[in-house]
Amino acid sequence: MPSAELCRAGPHCATRFKAAPPADMPSDSPFGVKLRALVIYLRCMYGIAFARLARLLHDLYGLTISEGALINMLDAAIGAFAAQARRIRARLLSSSVLESDETGRRVAYPLAHCR
Repeated sequence: MPSAELCRAGPHCATRFKAAPPADMPSDSPFGVKLRALVIYLRCMYGIAFARLARLLHDLYGLTISEGALINMLDAAIGAFAAQARRIRARLLSSSVLESDETGRRVAYPLAHCR
């Protein structure tokens, strides 16, 4: 089981010490579920490039993380997202009514439909 190195930054203490990782931290990754969720959210919803995402995590949290580690986080989530997408698809297809939104939007004058 990995250990986490914690640091307290304050005017009187900058001592490093080893501590047990949180219980929900996967044994195959040094990153917890909240960080992995944040990475997936920022990458998928905002399309932040891997290099920029690594820089953002460093600037916000002081975390030095490689682009490869970010890719591994996303790859590890593929199975869970695919399983949920299959469940959603099955529920939609089993319904007696399937609604489709045909809302239009003007894009450079003609009416374009959002699909």
